[in-house]
Amino acid sequence: MWLFLILSFLIGVIFFTIPIKWCIYFICMVPLGLVGSLTRFGINIGGFPVSLAWSLRIFLFSRLLLSLLVSKAPERFLSPVPNKVFSLLIMGSIISMLIHRTWTVYGLRIIVNWITLLLISGNIIVFFRRDELLKLWKFSVSSILFVSIGVVFQLIKAKSYHLMPVLDYRGEGFFSTPGYMGYYSTTIWALLLPLLLLHKRNVGLMLLTLANFALIYMSLMRGPWIVAIASFIVIAYTLYPKALIASPIMVGIIASIPYTKLRFKEFYEIGFDLSNPSFLSGRIGAWQILFEASKERILDGYGFGSYYQLSNNLFGYYLHAHCDPLLILLSLGVIGLFVYLLFYLISLRYILKNTLEVNSALCRILRASGLGILIVLCAGLWDNIIGNFDILSKFFIVISGVEVLKRSRRRQL
Repeated sequence: MWLFLILSFLIGVIFFTIPIKWCIYFICMVPLGLVGSLTRFGINIGGFPVSLAWSLRIFLFSRLLLSLLVSKAPERFLSPVPNKVFSLLIMGSIISMLIHRTWTVYGLRIIVNWITLLLISGNIIVFFRRDELLKLWKFSVSSILFVSIGVVFQLIKAKSYHLMPVLDYRGEGFFSTPGYMGYYSTTIWALLLPLLLLHKRNVGLMLLTLANFALIYMSLMRGPWIVAIASFIVIAYTLYPKALIASPIMVGIIASIPYTKLRFKEFYEIGFDLSNPSFLSGRIGAWQILFEASKERILDGYGFGSYYQLSNNLFGYYLHAHCDPLLILLSLGVIGLFVYLLFYLISLRYILKNTLEVNSALCRILRASGLGILIVLCAGLWDNIIGNFDILSKFFIVISGVEVLKRSRRRQL
């Protein structure tokens, strides 16, 4: 408790004395998922990592909220249409928690994360200019350095220096799971590739791209691998339509790596059988049970944040839903699922509509990065992404960047 109070005081002093822009840069550069996972390396002095993680979240939230309230236009955090739809999802989740009395730590944490995402977006819209957007990208992609340090630390601790990890060894660095690291690295991949494709001779970007690719590989997770290939195809086609011809070649090269064949051995052994409950590491069976359970409360769900208890009742232990739409359906019913899907459709339309009109380098970067991260978010079909702050924050940075660009063009007119 004393450590938490001391850390809270120190972080509060730091965050409330530095400019809001540098707070945003900090969020871009340092994944908050790193902080709470230091216990995996024995760094747990009096609960230090957990205290630091909670202190950071509390004061980032407070600092972002205060800066918007004292600004001349605090309502701007809802100016992009995707933000308005996302706020409906937040309000629906809070109402659901009130009605069903499902106040759980898990649900409250996601709600706080979601509101913080809107506050980040609003602060970027209010305080950033068009010529500062590329700086946001540079700080975001530089977070690969922090992720790399965590993986190197992990390798040293495990005393393993294999360039090609075996199947039972997965890189996770300072993150809590290999999947977290893999999907986060793939999100940065979607921000980094447009920069590299438009600045091909930049050695620094090339090195960061190689490091990023290595991190995706070392996670040894199929999901990040799939969305990394898919986002590469989408980004390459968005920036250079003729490059689509080369994309299947890239896919073929990646698929020929022995690692890929080993990680997808399930498809060779039992075939592509969606009727087999054990297919996709048991996901099919879990999805069938959870979907049947959702039919009992199909309209409004069991209440946001109720999944922990629901999973325990169904399986006798906590089981990841491994499917964002199914998790939303269980929690908020078909109404919540409709708003959730609407958010992605509106976001896609918003990004394309406001970046296709002008063919500037910044427009192309925003368009390609936005589409690339949307591909990464599609991994929510077989994994849990919707509550991941570090991944979603990058998407809201793109949305707010598009809004800044849109307002800049209006002022020019």
